[in-house]
Amino acid sequence: PTYRDLIKNPMDLQTMTEKLKSTENTNYAWIRHDFELMVFNALTFNPFFSKYWIEAKRYYEDCIKNVFDEIGKGAPVGKHDHLVLENFKQAEKASKMEEKR
Repeated sequence: PTYRDLIKNPMDLQTMTEKLKSTENTNYAWIRHDFELMVFNALTFNPFFSKYWIEAKRYYEDCIKNVFDEIGKGAPVGKHDHLVLENFKQAEKASKMEEKR
């Protein structure tokens, strides 16, 4: 399947930047929403533990720690956050199952 087949709501850094410039995203809540969607899309499209999946996970963890927990403390958890975390759990479960084989 192609990216467009799997990802129904694409999001990327360029789109986020354009939204910021046009003042569509004027607070951390909307930025966090788009950020979580972007990460969720990357995790969904790429296989567990591929270099892109690993980078999306690293980026998520770093941004949560260094941006949303520090600078954007007022930004509520977005609607995609639980999906991102669930993907991490599924990857760990798949990894453990693979180890047992």
